[in-house]
Amino acid sequence: MGEKAIPIFPCRSIQSTWDFYRALGFEQTTWQTRPNPYLAVRRGDVELQFFGWKKHDPAASMNMCYITTTEVDALYEAFRGGLREALGRVPTRGLPRLSALRDMSYGVRQFLLSDPDGLQLRIGQAISDDTRHAPIPEEKVARAFHMAALLGESKGDHLAASRILDRLLRSGEALSPSERLKALVLRADAAAHLEEWPLVRALVAEARAIGLGRLVRAGRRPRPPGRPRSRRPRRRSGFIDRRRALTGPARVRTLVSRPLDVDRPACDRRAAQPVWDREDVHPRVAPGGVRCWGRGWGLLWATLSTGAVGLWREFAHRV
Repeated sequence: MGEKAIPIFPCRSIQSTWDFYRALGFEQTTWQTRPNPYLAVRRGDVELQFFGWKKHDPAASMNMCYITTTEVDALYEAFRGGLREALGRVPTRGLPRLSALRDMSYGVRQFLLSDPDGLQLRIGQAISDDTRHAPIPEEKVARAFHMAALLGESKGDHLAASRILDRLLRSGEALSPSERLKALVLRADAAAHLEEWPLVRALVAEARAIGLGRLVRAGRRPRPPGRPRSRRPRRRSGFIDRRRALTGPARVRTLVSRPLDVDRPACDRRAAQPVWDREDVHPRVAPGGVRCWGRGWGLLWATLSTGAVGLWREFAHRV
């Protein structure tokens, strides 16, 4: 006689739950709306069941289920592809979310999947016969890194991991530049999962400063942001450079061919709007039928730069 256990979890809507698991490749085995909402899904030998409960709070959910597999990499890629196709991206924060695939210290390669109702599926494959946790380091800094990684990566408790890293950064412990850089990066990752964006920017800025300082001490010149890695100078072939090289009528045609960049200096800039809406490009008809140019000192200056020929053509046109 064989036995089989099937967990039953709460959800706010069986329709939303079914849409999520259908994107992951599950098939529907049971669907019931009355008298009680009920849903059962299956993918291979994995079967999950749900009951509808409108008062369920996903943020307070502590529901978990561990799933063992012999092909965790293939399953992870299948779930990633399904989420990307259904949502347009692979969510890593909030609900639902998919964690990274990692080799844990207790002999398991696993990833975490949380559905829209807060149910966490822990999906793993044994990669070692020894499934005991690795011993906790005795040294204070190494122990903090070990516990923060264990809570954040294995349990998904980024709040607890952030508290450990905050105590380490504020303890006054003598950290080497590499240790402080690692602590800042781990803390920024935890803050990103908690959606603390101002803190993320501050931590990343501090980490970058440490990285630049290490380059300077090593005798290397830091590369400014935006500069290519190649040592060959980049040729400037932008619109402004080509325009400055032109004179006469070609200069006028280039000036009115497109709006200038709003980031250029004020003396070199016009409003960044479509050419067909600019009065300094297209003449308008004033009362009385006299054709005249609207306010547009840029075109007037460009016309003057064409010389006597351009002025004569403009005068003859208006007459």
